[in-house]
Amino acid sequence: MFIQEIDNAADFAALTSSLLEADPFGILLTLDDYFAAKHVPTQCYVGTISTRSYAVVSPKRVAISRLMSTLEAESLGKSLSRVASLATLSRIQGPLAASLAFARGYCQHRPNIEFRPTATMLMYYLDTSPRVPQHVRGTLRAANALLDYELLVEWCTHALDSLGESSVNIQEHVTRGLEHKTLFLWDINGYPVGFIDHTLPTQVGGGHRFVIKVRLVYIVSSAQRHGYGTAMLASLCHHLQDSIKASSCRVVVNVDQECLAANKAIRNAGFALHDHVTITADRVKSTTP
Repeated sequence: MFIQEIDNAADFAALTSSLLEADPFGILLTLDDYFAAKHVPTQCYVGTISTRSYAVVSPKRVAISRLMSTLEAESLGKSLSRVASLATLSRIQGPLAASLAFARGYCQHRPNIEFRPTATMLMYYLDTSPRVPQHVRGTLRAANALLDYELLVEWCTHALDSLGESSVNIQEHVTRGLEHKTLFLWDINGYPVGFIDHTLPTQVGGGHRFVIKVRLVYIVSSAQRHGYGTAMLASLCHHLQDSIKASSCRVVVNVDQECLAANKAIRNAGFALHDHVTITADRVKSTTP
């Protein structure tokens, strides 16, 4: 297998364009990570050339495309285990078999560590009109940099900590979201009780269709169990479908299968379950010297 390292966003997009066209669900999960992280000087991008699979790699995390075979994943793990800047790799995300194969290859060169699965992530998608609940109080509004920056930094910290995403630069994440207008809040009589964050639209099918990923949905603990998460998610989807002029707009969201309330909220908004399942495997200490 031949592995090519890519450090240019345009080159990476060109190499993976056929995969995006063929699979507008799973590929977006790591494409978004790739483009969002292009401001990080130490970021490393790796693709396998035929081109049938790819992985997006940072010093802390690797995200594996759904089509990568176990052989490719293990070979990639072996190669990256020898990269000094990736000695701090702490999280693997991708299909179960490929993720475990990558970990096996990576740990052959670093026998003092191991990775263990910590979460199974389900994917939901929405192609039709969302079900916006009529009985839930509040309205969706776009985030305002002057009014909401500090609150969003605080809430993003809580939301990402709960997902184990400690490597994310919160201030940069919020600043980028405000600049790209991808952050929204749920207001009740002028008081925000939560926020939602999505990616920029990705064109598929020659630009006539768009795919958007919802990254974060957060409701403060005191306002939970009132339907605000469902209402906020459904209202955002309605806004996106209304504002994007295309033949179709697909919204996708990933959630831990163990988060029953979040899964219910997503289904209540009209999302359907996709058969694409990924795992998260986190680095743990090993007893091996």
